[in-house]
Amino acid sequence: YAPVQKGAATGPLTDRFYEQLSECTRAATAKGDVVVIGGDWNAPIMQSDAPELIGPWASAVAKPHARSLINYMRGHKL
Repeated sequence: YAPVQKGAATGPLTDRFYEQLSECTRAATAKGDVVVIGGDWNAPIMQSDAPELIGPWASAVAKPHARSLINYMRGHKL
């Protein structure tokens, strides 16, 4: 599970998690590896928040935790 801080969009644990994930992603892509990300992100994304990333079966509920995942996905062109 991706760490989240209750009632907050982000916090130290979430920030560090995405920093480490970004480091690993950059290292993998630099070697030419294909990056596949899966699991429970605790970040439901509404399609209106990221239509280029999420298909028609996106969440119907907005959560502040989704912004970190959206930023990660956009930042790494996933």
